[in-house]
Amino acid sequence: MRLVFSSVRTDSEPATVGGILQVSRRNNPRDGVTGALLSSRTRFVQLLEGDAAGLDRCFARIQRDARHRDIRVLLSGPTRELLFPEAPMLGIEAAGLDSPVAAALSDDAPPDRVMEILRALARRTDPQPAEVPEADASLVALRRIHRAARHILDDHLSRSEMPPDTLERLAASLTRQAAQAGDLHRRLSAASSADPDHRTEAQRFHELLQAAQREVGRRLGRLD
Repeated sequence: MRLVFSSVRTDSEPATVGGILQVSRRNNPRDGVTGALLSSRTRFVQLLEGDAAGLDRCFARIQRDARHRDIRVLLSGPTRELLFPEAPMLGIEAAGLDSPVAAALSDDAPPDRVMEILRALARRTDPQPAEVPEADASLVALRRIHRAARHILDDHLSRSEMPPDTLERLAASLTRQAAQAGDLHRRLSAASSADPDHRTEAQRFHELLQAAQREVGRRLGRLD
């Protein structure tokens, strides 16, 4: 799901943006939400992406946040791509009145134009470690893999009979996902900033993928 909204800032203090980003980077990995915050001295435009439940929790917090007023939803609906998949919340400030970011922050910017600017920013934005803590980025990536694995378990493996070629494709997909999850789990475990609960969550995701692999292997006759 994707949600894009604009709001008016209730103050122009430079520390306000930093405070929003700090809280977002702490909370969003927990909710599986990624996105970007565009800001000027007077306005915000924020992009949020993730599953519906995570977006609802995140947006509810924002609606209660006194740093925003006159919140207006520009776009809300399903999406097949994440524009900033590794960023719990990327901060992008308007560099000048003629910048694309400033155009997106205009109070009369059409939603289609705002999305066009966000896509352009996503293509050229390469988040640095200081912007995206490795532990947070790893957890967001693991949650994305977990959602894909849950889809396999709930949609595919619930069927009593499956063609061998479908099982072969699932086996290949799960092998890739398990390798990615294992690598991300090791990174998260080694990160000094990682929350212990997040390490436990990562271990659980990895075990889920391994269980799915075993079930596909059993159906293919590779395991007793």
